[in-house]
Amino acid sequence: MLDLKDKPTFLLKLSTSVTKENAASIEAVEDSVKRNSRSFLILDLGDTSAMDMFALSTLISIRQRLNKYGGDLGIVNLTPSIRTLLYLTRTSQVLPSYRDAEHAYQVMMGG
Repeated sequence: MLDLKDKPTFLLKLSTSVTKENAASIEAVEDSVKRNSRSFLILDLGDTSAMDMFALSTLISIRQRLNKYGGDLGIVNLTPSIRTLLYLTRTSQVLPSYRDAEHAYQVMMGG
């Protein structure tokens, strides 16, 4: 856990392929994040070259649920293939991406 300022921030580095089979592990991390109200989950996709629609839908759902608890989800280090996926599915507005973890944290904190 990366603890920045007064809000706990969880940084999770995802694998090369994010699919229905491993999306459950992201949801397990979400449970930890929710237990720390107003927490943030930052996903590092620097090694991720493929993502299926189930996993993409899971990320959107996780962000919506975290928002209910005063937290948020952000994505850093997008690979070209994932950036294209987000653009083509028009989900780049729903799943915001940032330069790095510190930038994500600052924006999510309103700074």
